[in-house]
Amino acid sequence: MYKKVFSIGLVLLLALFISCQRTSGTGTGGISATGEREGNIVIWSLLGNFYDNGGIADQYQRMHPKVTYEFMNFQSDDLFLRLQQTLASGGDLPDVMDYESGWWKRANDMDLRIHLQNHGVSTDDYMDFAVPGMLDSNGNIQGINYALNFGAIAIKTDMARRYLGTDNRDEIIQMFSTLDRMIETGQRVRAETNNRINLFGSWLFFNFWFNFRTGFANENAAGELEFTRNHLPVYQNQLRIWRSGIVTNNAPGSPAYNAQMTDDVNIAMMTATGDIFYTFLPNDPEGRVSLMLIPLPADIGGFQLGGTSIGVMKTSRVPDLAIDFVKYFLHDVEGVRWVRDNLGSFVPLKAAADLGPYTFQNFGNFDYGGFYMSLGPTVPPIPYSLHDPVVSQAIAVAQQEMLVNPTITAEQLLQIQIDEVRARLPNVVIR
Repeated sequence: MYKKVFSIGLVLLLALFISCQRTSGTGTGGISATGEREGNIVIWSLLGNFYDNGGIADQYQRMHPKVTYEFMNFQSDDLFLRLQQTLASGGDLPDVMDYESGWWKRANDMDLRIHLQNHGVSTDDYMDFAVPGMLDSNGNIQGINYALNFGAIAIKTDMARRYLGTDNRDEIIQMFSTLDRMIETGQRVRAETNNRINLFGSWLFFNFWFNFRTGFANENAAGELEFTRNHLPVYQNQLRIWRSGIVTNNAPGSPAYNAQMTDDVNIAMMTATGDIFYTFLPNDPEGRVSLMLIPLPADIGGFQLGGTSIGVMKTSRVPDLAIDFVKYFLHDVEGVRWVRDNLGSFVPLKAAADLGPYTFQNFGNFDYGGFYMSLGPTVPPIPYSLHDPVVSQAIAVAQQEMLVNPTITAEQLLQIQIDEVRARLPNVVIR
């Protein structure tokens, strides 16, 4: 990504120039004196169906028939590149745009979005972990996180009964309560089934687990990258899990990977909050597979799978309409309930904890939503830095080497990461 983007200083200069050349919030604003909503909202997003094809833009249009929208979907890096190119050329920005967590820090500090604290939004309205990604360096609210996306483990109830010897959730939680117990459980199952049955069918979410640990910071207060203290234990734990044999590395998108939900060879799946509409429903539309949800081993902790914030650009042609659109689904309880019930996304709004039980066909009467909402207040604020995308790319290189090199050590994996980061950030101190 860094070979194809402009320097941060140039982008900030261009952003300042363009914001000075344009009048913020020109036009009618999209809401009449009588409260009627009318106008066209242009949206740039990396969230796909969250907006389109039955998503929030479609729903808003059903509520307000005189509102139309234009939706452009991008990959994450391409969206940031498009933003930079548009600023450089003086082109038109959208009314509503997403910022992905990998570039929250740099994008928020460009100060391109309307300050939502001036429109009835307060950081006190949201869970603490979500707040840093909403703010620029001056404390202005640049956007709202659209979802909490915490990690967990989904257990197939029938397979648990057969191979774990119980379908009692409390007993199974104990089997997965620490890393040692999870490994012991998986190895016991493999031994008893002649290696036919495994705990997990993919390594993908294990990388997420370690890359996005709750409260995790790459950079210390002095602006140094704290790798040895913070990351060496990550590689030590990853090697323990990988070499234990309890995870089959089916490639993402492969038939075996897609079949994890319904196969008879993997007992559990690493999962995250939004998997209902992205994994469970597409692979088991009739809800035939009974699942139970349990927390990740407590000695390592959970993960918050990145994040995306949604905000209104200062150059919006319909600022009042765009703000109303964003606030309805991410700040107003009625809209937040619609997002939960129709898209399976849990906005980290504190008031959403009082919306009542949320169940899903695969989990029976278990309060799936309540489980995840209860995790929110336990997660500390997550600090972000300009260097996070580079660090994530370096971690990915090291993790790939781990999967193909059976003799590599945690110290060698850390050195791969350090070398990758130094090649991109030669002037940053790494400890």
